[in-house]
Amino acid sequence: MIKTYFVAIFIFLGTFLLGEFHPFTKFPMYSSFPNYSYVFYLTDLNGKFIPLTKYGTYGGAFSHVFFSTANDLNIQNGYGKESKVELALIGQKMMRHLELKSKQHVTGIQIHRIHFFHQGPSIVKRDKVIYELP
Repeated sequence: MIKTYFVAIFIFLGTFLLGEFHPFTKFPMYSSFPNYSYVFYLTDLNGKFIPLTKYGTYGGAFSHVFFSTANDLNIQNGYGKESKVELALIGQKMMRHLELKSKQHVTGIQIHRIHFFHQGPSIVKRDKVIYELP
């Protein structure tokens, strides 16, 4: 047990001697968190959940498609500031990504974005269909 404390103290002090070292960093990506979070999922037109794995992807990768598409289109994103038109444009590109990834025609799908954010003493959840392909 004393060895464990010694190793922990050694690592802790060593990180300060070495300078920038995770998790002791000044980079905002690692040392602070935004006041929002997005989660994306798929449903059919009746609202029945469709697993992203059906289209050869998963939640983290699909979220990355949203942000990279928004950045490629020079659309300000995050904190729920995307307009309805901008979300539809991003959603259309996300749908195309699903088709390319799964190598199958995609139809009858809705892309949902859940926007979580902190407001006052609570966390607010807003679920929005950002794109629908009949």
